[in-house]
Amino acid sequence: MAEKETKVFLYGLDGVSWSLLDPWLKKGEMPNLKRFLEKGSRAVLETTIPTLTMPALPALYTGMNPGELGIFSLSKPTGEIITIKDLTYPRVWDHLGKEGLRSLIFNAKFTYPPDEIKGIMVSAGPYPEGAVDYTYPRDVRKEIEA
Repeated sequence: MAEKETKVFLYGLDGVSWSLLDPWLKKGEMPNLKRFLEKGSRAVLETTIPTLTMPALPALYTGMNPGELGIFSLSKPTGEIITIKDLTYPRVWDHLGKEGLRSLIFNAKFTYPPDEIKGIMVSAGPYPEGAVDYTYPRDVRKEIEA
């Protein structure tokens, strides 16, 4: 268990670089992001090979590389869409939960169907058609839709 409560906020922007963001931040066009950066830090992350959102996000969530995960694209060789359930390695929120820490995962791609975590997960697609089970716990969906 952590000795002191520490809150960590990870905000990922897929496919955008600081060379684009910095001029907007200086012009005041992104005040909320600017406030986060004033109290936190920023970095350029190294990407994965291949340089695609899938498999970069599973690598971020697990700390494993695409070769270790066996994930190189959005779909399996059969054509089925890969889901979070195809990851066999623990995700960062799994490690935090084992230490008694709560997580809030919101709109992170490749988290459908949502894991049963210590905390709340509002998953992001891709979703199957008609999916309504995109939150954990399930009753969080009612709050979102209200």
